Parts: sequence; C-alpha cells; structure tokens
Amino acid sequence: MKLAKLSLAAIVAAGALTSVASASSLEEAIKGVSINGYVRYRHNSKKPTEADTDELKIVAGFTVPVTDGVKVTVQGASNN
Repeated sequence: MKLAKLSLAAIVAAGALTSVASASSLEEAIKGVSINGYVRYRHNSKKPTEADTDELKIVAGFTVPVTDGVKVTVQGASNN
C-alpha cells in the first residue's frame, strides 16, 4: 500500500468539495441554533480631578445541534 501525502490546501479543498455536495438551505442549517447572552456597559464617574473609566463586558453562548439528541454549547466572555 502506498501512502499519499497531501498538503493542507488539498485537504481543505477536498473537504470543501465534500460539503458542497451535501449542501442544505440556510433555513435548515440554522434550525435549532440558539444564541443567548448579554452586553453590559458601565461608566464610572469619579471626582473632578480623576479620570472617568468605562467598562464593557460581553457574554455570549451558542447552542448548535450536531445530530439527533446531541448538541454542542460554546460560551465566551470578553471584559474591556
């Protein structure tokens, strides 16, 4: 048996061709996807001699169905 070497670009191209063959409509692709989270903005006023500060916090969660009865949940947070 001969082992074939493929470049990363060839593997990506082969994967893209495979996914195109089984493409579904956008409505079917996003069915069952849920997004939740919040954005919080806070402005801190201080004494007139001190500088004001701003805080921004973003928390988001995505739940995506993979197969029947299996869902993947991804959560992330950002503090600025």
